[in-house]
Amino acid sequence: MNLLSDDEIPVGLGMALAENVHAMERFGRMTGQERQTFINRSRQVHSKEEMKQLVYSLDRQEDRISNFDR
Repeated sequence: MNLLSDDEIPVGLGMALAENVHAMERFGRMTGQERQTFINRSRQVHSKEEMKQLVYSLDRQEDRISNFDR
């Protein structure tokens, strides 16, 4: 599945995910409902910096999950 070509994903979100491989991988492992919720959150973002922070939060979630498993 190519996550960045999906018509539902806002361009800014796709670009921010493309810049953060770990976040993109996490996004790809989300359930459909989780992905839709995240996409809806991204539509509330008003700047490039906010979008980067939102996407970075996915990367940070992955860090917390990985550290929990250790």
